[in-house]
Amino acid sequence: MKSPLKENALEIGVVMDFPDPDVVAGVRSYCDENGIAVDARWSVRGDWVVKDPGWDGVIYKIASYTADDLKERVSAWPMKKVSLLPDGEIDLVSHDYYLAGGMAADEFMASGVQRVLVLNFSSAFVDNYYSKGCMDQLYRVGASPKMLDTEELEAYGVSGVVSLVLKEIKKESFPLGLCCAHAGIMMSVEKALLAEGYRIPEDVQAVVLDKDIQETSALSPVPMTGIVLDSWMQGYVAAEMLHKRLAGEEVKSNQVYITPKGIKRRESTGHLSENDPVMAKALSFIRANYTRAIGVSDVVEAVGASRRVVEMRFREILDRGIGEEINRLRMEAAKRMLKEKKYKVAEIADMAGFSSLHYFSAAFKRQFGCSPRAYQTRQGGSSGF
Repeated sequence: MKSPLKENALEIGVVMDFPDPDVVAGVRSYCDENGIAVDARWSVRGDWVVKDPGWDGVIYKIASYTADDLKERVSAWPMKKVSLLPDGEIDLVSHDYYLAGGMAADEFMASGVQRVLVLNFSSAFVDNYYSKGCMDQLYRVGASPKMLDTEELEAYGVSGVVSLVLKEIKKESFPLGLCCAHAGIMMSVEKALLAEGYRIPEDVQAVVLDKDIQETSALSPVPMTGIVLDSWMQGYVAAEMLHKRLAGEEVKSNQVYITPKGIKRRESTGHLSENDPVMAKALSFIRANYTRAIGVSDVVEAVGASRRVVEMRFREILDRGIGEEINRLRMEAAKRMLKEKKYKVAEIADMAGFSSLHYFSAAFKRQFGCSPRAYQTRQGGSSGF
């Protein structure tokens, strides 16, 4: 409920160099409840803000490296401040990007992806913590992530990043995950992957931060699964913290991290639930269970549709059958483990879900033209049988 403004009501400004309407909505909601005036005129173009706005306090977010003038202007204001990104000793209300990265890792694991490339595009707070959260969680669950070098990526720029990612992907086995904080960069990577003939999500899957006002993740050639941030809550909590500072009240912590709202699953991780629930259920089940002794009947039972319907959908969407998809994932997992040279071939056959070493060896040679042991030797060594 909106409280009426008093004659000498406090006024809070909102300044951002990148617009986020949900943050403003959260600030307004708290301020309406507490009779506080809000000036959000510069929440879209912070660089246009006047030199002396005359507010009692300000909530701000300056994300751009090139916004030095705006940073100097804000730092010079003699008022209470709450930042939405780390800024020295200033009170902070930020998204929990580390937790978001961990959620991305869990999404890859649930989709059956063990190998993940983590793209840390810059030294910025968002990139660093999202990447670290993903890497740490993947290590905790026994996966094998790889992070591309931050400084190298910064020097490359977007077009260079795309080339570098493609170069790295050509060294990997599939399915492969790509974790990146920025949907805009991943959209460029997606376009390049599709042009090279890679399949998304069959070969490469992507999880990004779902944070762009342009809705890039949803509008990409293959819509991308995204970790959804709670910007409304960020704005609300920032306004509450600033209000307490202005009132001289105690603040329990001057650093608050807002938990993400959840995951918006889209086609980049094989979730087609909005337009094809049969395939969504089938692919999710297969990717979570292909290393176990599952067969076509198990997939059909998990979906709850007739075998004929499920087989038809696989042929229409993937141009292969249910059993072929199970074996494809098993074979890609086996190739990855053969490259790593950590296990014996017999152990790899079992870990990848094959019923026997003999069947695995025969299927591998039929598909790749050599035995698993010969393939492993070509990688620079062998763990033997």
